[in-house]
Amino acid sequence: MRFVRILCVVLFALLLYGIVRASLVENVIVGGERVIRDPWGLATLVDAYCGFCVASVWIFAVERNKAAAVAWIVALMLLGNLASLAWLFLKARRAEELADLFPVVRRRTVRPADARA
Repeated sequence: MRFVRILCVVLFALLLYGIVRASLVENVIVGGERVIRDPWGLATLVDAYCGFCVASVWIFAVERNKAAAVAWIVALMLLGNLASLAWLFLKARRAEELADLFPVVRRRTVRPADARA
């Protein structure tokens, strides 16, 4: 799990660097207006928010505390992948192995009668 935590920290720092650098050049509102006018910018934004929706479903399924899940989802929609990286980092701190990050996945025993040829 050390690798996952390190990866989260590196990606968080890289993303934060990009955000700060862009913010020093241009206001987020002005930049956002330009992105929305560009067809590829809009497609990228739609792609990102589709991914945020998928991540939101996962967060809601994994989090035991549904109020915390909703708070993380709101953070994800407002802060983007800074929030998803922070969430994953915190989950990885408590996990002993990679499978602990996927508690909603259950193993299904396949019986011979269930197998189709």
